[in-house]
Amino acid sequence: MRLLTINTHSLIEKDSDKKSEILADTIIKELPHIVAMQEVNQTANAKIIDSPLLSTKDIIRSDN
Repeated sequence: MRLLTINTHSLIEKDSDKKSEILADTIIKELPHIVAMQEVNQTANAKIIDSPLLSTKDIIRSDN
C-alpha cells in the first residue's frame, strides 16, 4: 500500500501555486492508495458535507 502525507501549511507559502502543481504531479506519478493532508483550509460559510463515513465531530465543508 502506498501512502502519501503532506502538510499543506494552508498553501500560504511562497510559490504555493508551483508547490500545488508538484503535489498534483506526484499524486499522478505515484498513484498512492491514501493521501492524507494537514492544514487544509475551508471557508466557514461553505456548505457542510454530510456523509456516513465521517464521525459526528468532523465538519468537512464543500470547498475543502
